Amino acid sequence: MAPYRAPQLLADLQLLDLVELAGSTVRAAPLLNLSQPTVSRRRQRLVQELGLSDSSTLRQGDGACLRLLRRAAKRHRLDAGVWRVGGDGWCLDPQMGQDDLLVAPPRFAPVPLWQALVAGHLLDGALVSGHELRLVAPGLAAATGAQAVGHNCVAVPLLELPLLLLGPAGSAAQSAAPLPPWSTVLMPPLPCCGGLATAVRQQQLRPVHLSAVPPQATAWLDALGKDGTVALATPLWQRQLQARAQQRLRAIALPKPLSLDLWLLVHRRDWSKQPALPQMAAELGALIAQCIANP
Repeated sequence: MAPYRAPQLLADLQLLDLVELAGSTVRAAPLLNLSQPTVSRRRQRLVQELGLSDSSTLRQGDGACLRLLRRAAKRHRLDAGVWRVGGDGWCLDPQMGQDDLLVAPPRFAPVPLWQALVAGHLLDGALVSGHELRLVAPGLAAATGAQAVGHNCVAVPLLELPLLLLGPAGSAAQSAAPLPPWSTVLMPPLPCCGGLATAVRQQQLRPVHLSAVPPQATAWLDALGKDGTVALATPLWQRQLQARAQQRLRAIALPKPLSLDLWLLVHRRDWSKQPALPQMAAELGALIAQCIANP
């Protein structure tokens, strides 16, 4: 299948969406092969022409007309057998993109923002952690199928990702030594992993939250190993860190096994009316599992 291209009619909308998904015009500009001032000017023109106003979550603007345009763009994607998914660096690797899967720029973001991006039709799906999802949807049951979680979204269980600690390789003696209690553990920003941070503290470890947005492996690697600091990671994030590390990283078992149950947020109406979405969700879960099995 040929790579998906949005209609020229929606080109400016694609620019505005990418700025929203990336978080700023500075981060969106390289992805668009444009200068930041050019992206900023075109964004501002759209804001004025469509009469957009900022909301608490969609910072690049929102409005009834824009929502209709985004629904049309989304329908065009899905009719072409293509969908756009977002998530953080822990669960989403930009290289996972395929002809039928458009990967949004990974970013550490709280669940309410992912809900807004899905409900606003910027994303067809968003990968979120069950630890965080249960903070905003306390009634979320175990993996028993799609469940309503508010904001016109349902959550679909995908798979569980094992969590591990990473540190510099060090000596053989260091590799065999248990991790001292209340060791410092690098984690994503607190608004994105408050539930998981609680689980880490229950293992007598001290979370330290990095504020790098989008997720940058270099920021984690710079802090790794200082005063015994280790990093909490999924296998996908481990792969991204190791690819950029100057030395081999060693995996360290947590005091008690801990996993991250991964869910896919999708629009409630689309989930029931777009038969392709359940199939795509299954394919996405299989793709992530394959990436873990074949690093």
